[in-house]
Amino acid sequence: SGFSLSVSFDKTKVFPSLQNAPQSGALARAQSHWEEITHVMDDFAKGRIDPIEATQKMRTLTGGKTMIQVAGDAKRLIAAGGK
Repeated sequence: SGFSLSVSFDKTKVFPSLQNAPQSGALARAQSHWEEITHVMDDFAKGRIDPIEATQKMRTLTGGKTMIQVAGDAKRLIAAGGK
């Protein structure tokens, strides 16, 4: 789907945003967390998992957020990283 492909593409911008931030233990945890999230999005975009499994995994990783909410979070993170 167009949604999943755009999320898969945007993930390439999340990690540079995190790498530009001041380093700390919290940052390392955030990077690890986003790696898990983008792995789920990538698996969904490439058809390795179905929408139901992707939604369940995303909700588990994010405390109940939908994939669309997480994509919005990623967009805000990217925008903040560019400032």
